[in-house]
Amino acid sequence: MAKANPLFIDSTKMTGDSIGTQFEVSKIAIYEDEVLVVLITNHLNEVTRTLMNLNEDMGYQARVWLGHQKTFTYQFAIEKGGQRILQSIAKKARAQYAILEKWEPVLAEPDAVAEGEAAAPAPQTTIPEHARTVANLIEKFNF
Repeated sequence: MAKANPLFIDSTKMTGDSIGTQFEVSKIAIYEDEVLVVLITNHLNEVTRTLMNLNEDMGYQARVWLGHQKTFTYQFAIEKGGQRILQSIAKKARAQYAILEKWEPVLAEPDAVAEGEAAAPAPQTTIPEHARTVANLIEKFNF
């Protein structure tokens, strides 16, 4: 993770003050019975699961309150019936006003971490049958 430039940090906020962080994901399509969530692990290892809503640009968004300039890990996941189907790679960031991402799903590891970052080993989960076939993925994402 790159070091923050102090000239571009909001000087009206003290470290640890809460700020509303806008999470936005583009290039994603989900079925009606699926939901998109953002999973956030804060600096105290507390996990928050927030439902994302469709916006006017056909992407998804959610607003989460985080400690200003505190480090956290976030990951996007598609869930169906409370079970995770697809997820993105977990990434580390500092709390800021907006985090904009393009959907890049992974299947194998539920808590995969971006390259170069250490992570605790995660238990393997099974992938539902409808997410295993290439034809279903092509149909789902309109490739």
